[in-house]
Amino acid sequence: MKEKSLDFEYFKRAREGFRPRTAAAALKGIHERKLPIEAFVYLGTSVKPLNEKPYDLEEIERVLAKRDITVDTYILLNRIFEDLIKSFDQEIALFAAEGMNAIEDRYNKRIERLKDELGKNPTNAENLYQLALAYYESALLNSDKEAIESFYLREAFSYVKEIVRLKKFGRRELLLFVNILIALKMYDQAFKVLDSVKLEGDPEIIFLKAKVEFYRKNLSEVFQYCVELTQYESLSEEIRRVLTFWVGY
Repeated sequence: MKEKSLDFEYFKRAREGFRPRTAAAALKGIHERKLPIEAFVYLGTSVKPLNEKPYDLEEIERVLAKRDITVDTYILLNRIFEDLIKSFDQEIALFAAEGMNAIEDRYNKRIERLKDELGKNPTNAENLYQLALAYYESALLNSDKEAIESFYLREAFSYVKEIVRLKKFGRRELLLFVNILIALKMYDQAFKVLDSVKLEGDPEIIFLKAKVEFYRKNLSEVFQYCVELTQYESLSEEIRRVLTFWVGY
């Protein structure tokens, strides 16, 4: 039915769909029922030119050479490489393949290093958290490969559950846990976790509640949470982007 087709499905096709870059882009996407990847990539201003065509291969190589890259940047790089690997120019296609392999290799080495460290101290909460985070980010990088994404999410989930068992569960673990549940499409469970914590007045928690309600299709609740968020002066750029769309903040 027509009403059903306007179910914000375009938000779900992109990992960062909950936070459109501009209200105009989001509304255009709703109207046309399609959106380019660029419209929903959330990155720092320093890497935004990367996704402009024609691609600047030297700039892409320079960014990839850095070691302090965020997962959002890795996701953008992966999407660019997936586009470039289709090139008829064999050198460009090889460059893209090597770039994708380099990203995968970095995460594999990071996970192996953390596992080795955890083997020496299995109850180290910091290592457990870092492993859960590494697996979660790996899942995000493989969101187009269902089986691999599911494996990484289950691993991330298991490490966070171990932190809970050890009773070393803090705010950052909570935020990661809820994001893992959202990625696993366990929206009701995610909301129960958020509703059970006593972190009133925390904009990040309110934001996550809005995010979960979005995926539960309770759009009026999303709006109410967004209105509540406008009462806070100190908000991340990510939250402000969402508020621009929902309440014109």
